[in-house]
Amino acid sequence: DLDGLKHLEIHHQTDEQFILISGKAILITAEITEDNGFDLKLTKLEPGVLYTVPVDGWFFTILEKETKMMIIQDSGCTAENSEYRDLNEAELNLIRAQTRELFS
Repeated sequence: DLDGLKHLEIHHQTDEQFILISGKAILITAEITEDNGFDLKLTKLEPGVLYTVPVDGWFFTILEKETKMMIIQDSGCTAENSEYRDLNEAELNLIRAQTRELFS
């Protein structure tokens, strides 16, 4: 959930896909900027739509309680070919503000 958000993740060998079944969810995607921060994009997921994060794409999801979502991930996705990177306070504040807007 939004309170537990601390980092984004990336998979270096596999895509990851999401389908919202019910409830509310946001997909965060990002690219690394020249100053080594994240250029963030938040997408409110629509039920029944397939969303794909391609290989080497930074991402994370935020779900409201009681939300049901299907996550499709290749069995070859492991800790050895994935990475996590912490968000800074400015990025977290931006995500919190945009998430509250999108969920309202």
